[in-house]
Amino acid sequence: MSCLYEIPKNLNRYSEEFVPVLKWNLRQSVYGAVAFFLCFGLFLKLPEAKPMLKLSLPLISFVFLGILIHLKVDEKLLSWMNLMLSLRNVGYSDSRMDKFVPIKQIKNDIVYTSDEKCLAILKTKPIDFSLLSEDEQLEVISSYQYFLRSLDFPCQISCRSVEVNLNKWYTNVIESADKTGNKERMKHMIEWMKKNIEDNKTRTRIFYIVIPYERNKKDKEAAEITILNERSKDIIKRLDNCDLKTFRMGTDELLSLYSSYFTDLSEMNMTLLSPVTWLKKVDA
Repeated sequence: MSCLYEIPKNLNRYSEEFVPVLKWNLRQSVYGAVAFFLCFGLFLKLPEAKPMLKLSLPLISFVFLGILIHLKVDEKLLSWMNLMLSLRNVGYSDSRMDKFVPIKQIKNDIVYTSDEKCLAILKTKPIDFSLLSEDEQLEVISSYQYFLRSLDFPCQISCRSVEVNLNKWYTNVIESADKTGNKERMKHMIEWMKKNIEDNKTRTRIFYIVIPYERNKKDKEAAEITILNERSKDIIKRLDNCDLKTFRMGTDELLSLYSSYFTDLSEMNMTLLSPVTWLKKVDA
């Protein structure tokens, strides 16, 4: 027996998309119950002589509170308050940053923390995995698995998303184009690239490998320097087998890295320095 109307095959998809909209978590359900009793109490308090007001005001209040509960305004308000009370506007020279970034000093290409740790930081340039052939991808994966399994000391892999800086590349392209007579053409291409990066808000990722070492009061400074140097060279050599170009960050680069989270940067001798760091360097 044929049906007069055919039930859409994607009806379940529509219902699945609609049902989650009606779902509340436990906290929202509790808020909803409290809102209902408050509006019901308001209904009982209003005078019987004004039936329209007695019905409309509690109903409008309940709908308004229901919308706020559904939109999770309490969570958004709490997040905003935490953001306002956070250390986002505090400079790295502020004493309150000691607990957030417990850095005691940076010297000898090592970060010394207030909890008696030494850190060596490596910076690596990622590769575009999608451009590799299938055999090359398998080789990289196998090499990286071997690198992880062969580690006999702890380390941390961190990623940071930053704005694309191609100023050095732009300069090299203009210099090369000037020799071939294509300077104007390259300028137009560079302007197009800058506009495209700005419009699309293109960012790049930088990967860091943090190598810690627990300081011992009996150890001398030369011992921790030697250990971190050996560990850094070991990781650089192993990552080179994965076609990952890695180098160790020096003292100036470490100062720039940590200060870049809190202050504007200026470039000096191929190193990004904060205004405070730059003044200290000049005075020295």
